[in-house]
Amino acid sequence: LNQAARLRNVKPGGNTPEVGSLFNHANEQVRLAAVRLAGGWKNLGPYFPELGKLAGDKGTAPALREAAFTTLRDIGGQGAIDSFAALTGRDTDPGIRRQAVLALAALRLDRALPAAVEVLTGTIAEADALALWRSLLNIKGAAAALAKALPKSGIPPVVGKAGLRAAREGGRSEPDLILAITRGSGLDEGEVSLSETELKQLVADVQSKGDPARGEAVYRRKDLS
Repeated sequence: LNQAARLRNVKPGGNTPEVGSLFNHANEQVRLAAVRLAGGWKNLGPYFPELGKLAGDKGTAPALREAAFTTLRDIGGQGAIDSFAALTGRDTDPGIRRQAVLALAALRLDRALPAAVEVLTGTIAEADALALWRSLLNIKGAAAALAKALPKSGIPPVVGKAGLRAAREGGRSEPDLILAITRGSGLDEGEVSLSETELKQLVADVQSKGDPARGEAVYRRKDLS
């Protein structure tokens, strides 16, 4: 049914919102399939709030939570925006909050900005900060918006360093963002260069974890041309 909806744009007659009644099914695979199907049918009626609950519940299995986020994005509209916004508060689990910030930014960047800046500046690990910067900068208009929204001081150096790296990789040219990051973090733009230790670690990671087939697939993606 999901394939029929997404590939051929067809669905059965009848009360399709009732797929939401399977969100609490005892079988995890049934729940997962129902959530994904809801994104194909895009009509949940009274069951729509259940998606937000699944997305925000720490007890939700990771695959089911990811499906709930994806289905909310598929359905879109004000309901999805409000669902994501509700999960960007400080009392939300940090991992879920980051996911909600990115999802909200893709739909309503202006509404996500305050939480995005909070999450960025509160990130401790450079790898997490880099991943968050990269995801945000893939959103149209995010670089310019972040350049205006970043604080003029107090950006942790580890976050600033990750931001500088993300802002200039992949052929990007984001002078305003780079200026905002260097000003807010007190870093010099040159400080983003890899240390010898970091370079050796990067090479080791490439040799042990590199996937040339996946690399070629990424390289050939039209949206990254």
